Amino acid sequence: MERWTRVRARAKGGEMETVIRCFSCRALVPDIEGPTHRYMTTAPGCWKLYGDLLAREFSDYFDRDIHGLTVDTYAVTHPGEPQRVAIQSVDAHLLRIYFRLEKGWSGERAPAFMKKIVENDELKEQFTWLEPPLFEDVMNVTDVLTARDFEEHKALVNAWARSVWDVWKDKHLESIEMLADKVFSD
Repeated sequence: MERWTRVRARAKGGEMETVIRCFSCRALVPDIEGPTHRYMTTAPGCWKLYGDLLAREFSDYFDRDIHGLTVDTYAVTHPGEPQRVAIQSVDAHLLRIYFRLEKGWSGERAPAFMKKIVENDELKEQFTWLEPPLFEDVMNVTDVLTARDFEEHKALVNAWARSVWDVWKDKHLESIEMLADKVFSD
């Protein structure tokens, strides 16, 4: 079964480009053949745009806080299927977003936090599949790529993360808070 549907063509530099809606994040992305992530469910065009965004962050807009939020936000909008590696990934990225947006952590705390999770197999085994919300009315990678400068990029990444977090929070805040308690009870 094809996980995305062909939507329409749009003008790009005088030519028409066919776009599709990414199955996971619902962004309109180029309808291309290409690689995707091994366990995140994403259209090849969406994965390419994410790569373009990361390239921009590493070349023009690098900021550790913002980069971590970009990675976390993309990951939780492309959760994959309920298998152990995807469950651990989504739960860990959701926790980082939770601590960043709800508890006011800086991105500088993220590496040590992720290390605590990665090195604790018992903790990771307690992570559970959280049914993803619908991402119909949230920002996506295409919105962030419209940034014209670093300040706008930071604002768009923060707004993207907030819009994505809000739909996860509406559905799973209690579960995410329980996961957060588990991380710090060890």
